Amino acid sequence: MSLFKYFIFSILFVSCIGTKNVQELNIEQSWVFTIQEFVGNIQVDENGKPLNKGYWLKHFIVMEIKGDVLPKWESLMINDKENIINYSSIHDTVIYIGKDKNTFKNIFVSTKKNGKLLLLKVEDYFTELPFKNPMFTLNGKLGEKKVSILLKNDPVLIENQVRP
Repeated sequence: MSLFKYFIFSILFVSCIGTKNVQELNIEQSWVFTIQEFVGNIQVDENGKPLNKGYWLKHFIVMEIKGDVLPKWESLMINDKENIINYSSIHDTVIYIGKDKNTFKNIFVSTKKNGKLLLLKVEDYFTELPFKNPMFTLNGKLGEKKVSILLKNDPVLIENQVRP
């Protein structure tokens, strides 16, 4: 009987550790930026109609985070289409994003609550411009637990690429 109690206690203890780590993930604020890149030559069918759209999008997600507990981000769902995250890095408290394509103003992102900035880059071959009510869901794992975060802000279209 005591072995059974020990087993139950171990399971409860391990599950509480996982829950605590999820709660420690503090995202203070987030931004989504998008750049449109054109491909050189595109394939056409026998009638001259393009087989693909001739461009792809690169999305840059910047988050202000507190603490050192971070999920391993795996994908970004954009309107129910999965895109793989191909690069991530931690930066200082200020990052230059680029120029807003509509206003041509320089965009800088800085922390407001003494956190760190996390930059995630995603190549997107599916989404068409202009965005129609985009839904961005960031998916990853924190230990064995799945983590999903809905990013509620619309992307800002920029004209040049974000540099880490």
